[in-house]
Amino acid sequence: MSKPSRKLSQPNITAWLNKKPRGSPSAATTNTPEPDPVVIKPPEIRELQGGTGTLTYYPRYFTKEQADRYLEYLEENLEWKRYPIKMFGKVVQQPRTIAYIGDKQYTYSGLTLGPTAWDPVVKEIANSLEDTLELPRDYFNFVLCNRYTSGAEYMGYHSDNESSLGERPIIASTSFGQARPFFFQHKLDKSLKIEYHLEHGSTLVMSGLTQKYWKHALPKRPSALYQTRINLTFRKVFH
Repeated sequence: MSKPSRKLSQPNITAWLNKKPRGSPSAATTNTPEPDPVVIKPPEIRELQGGTGTLTYYPRYFTKEQADRYLEYLEENLEWKRYPIKMFGKVVQQPRTIAYIGDKQYTYSGLTLGPTAWDPVVKEIANSLEDTLELPRDYFNFVLCNRYTSGAEYMGYHSDNESSLGERPIIASTSFGQARPFFFQHKLDKSLKIEYHLEHGSTLVMSGLTQKYWKHALPKRPSALYQTRINLTFRKVFH
């Protein structure tokens, strides 16, 4: 039986986000103030070789308290499913569960998703990213959500280079839960590799020609050592 949804109305999102995680002492007994709004540290910006793209990493985009609350909400409220996709001419099950939200249809690997109504909490994350990246409101019109419940679930090397995203897509990838290594590999020179350790509450932005020249992956890891990770990848679908 599926869990009942706990959808939030827009005015209550901030109050929900700042409340204490489960099991935390109450403010009444500890006199601990509510967590301050997140202060986003300057990002780590990496210009890729030969003008082949830009990677911008915010290790602490959200506070731990905020990230904890987002992880709990997303786990319980999004509709997680495992969909078949086409890989190298064969239909296979994705090695992870996904959810999606967006104003447009989005097709990749033979799978077409959307459109569907926005969840208010996910929309607030999208608005925050648009403000930080100085993008127009509602620039991100689709979010593909990935859930990895153990190290055995993974994402193989690929590029988000669908024509519907344009030649220079801006893809903002926000992570909650288990930190895991994330790899880039140049499509032509496979000796060129980049590794990030995507932390709880972090955001990695891929822009410029990154999707044209680079592939990325989240490889398998020992199952017993890795717990749930949820990743939201915000993008703009043009057609």
